[in-house]
Amino acid sequence: MKRKLACLLTSCIVAVAAAMPAFAAEEDADFVPSVTPESSDRIINAAVTIDGKDYDLDGLEELGLEMIVTPLSEKDSAVNDTIKSMLEEAEKDVNADKIVFVNAADQDAFDALHPEVQCAELVDVCIVYADTKEPYQDAENITFTLKTENYDAKAILHDSFVGWELVKDPTKNEADGAVTINVSTLSPFAFYTDKAADTSKPDSQPEGGNGGNGGNGGTSPSTGTTNGLLYAIPAAVAVVGGIVLVKRAKKN
Repeated sequence: MKRKLACLLTSCIVAVAAAMPAFAAEEDADFVPSVTPESSDRIINAAVTIDGKDYDLDGLEELGLEMIVTPLSEKDSAVNDTIKSMLEEAEKDVNADKIVFVNAADQDAFDALHPEVQCAELVDVCIVYADTKEPYQDAENITFTLKTENYDAKAILHDSFVGWELVKDPTKNEADGAVTINVSTLSPFAFYTDKAADTSKPDSQPEGGNGGNGGNGGTSPSTGTTNGLLYAIPAAVAVVGGIVLVKRAKKN
């Protein structure tokens, strides 16, 4: 009986030891932070040209369209697969530091700045049909103002269909942390800030997914904390149980 209990106790200890390194490894995984949740109300205003006519956000709504923002942290709940796949591809570029620009001047400018900055946020900005949530591709001359919350963007990169572009001379509003961007097409945008800047929001709590004010709020995509605890806690309970059984066996 004592041998069986000893084997049980040994197995439990091994389980705990195996779980904890995996937990630590997941915590240290590389990621691109996404400091704010997905929410269409991050778009303060917009102006787009469709079929030669200019529309603001209300005008888009009358056409059955809407402009939405999806950060990397919400890619798995994106309203369509196109947004998810584009964010995943942009994430690979940013995490691998393989930002290839369409314009050589953009490449030179970013390469000179790159050692001093880090990616604070990666989001997709997209116009979709309000009913089906499928992408709408026929908008041109797109200008929008986007809230950037708690960081100062030193560089804004746009992942166009043929490579990255450096957003030229965005208008920054220091009062409400917003930038105004003009592009010809919509797709992922990477916001870079000083490496010394803290882009976390520790007081934020995740409350929801697509379309609301919830999300990861200051954290990266899941770093595996929950998964590690799922293994470690039951194993620890089993160890305690084994110790109790051994004590009872000695008494008997």
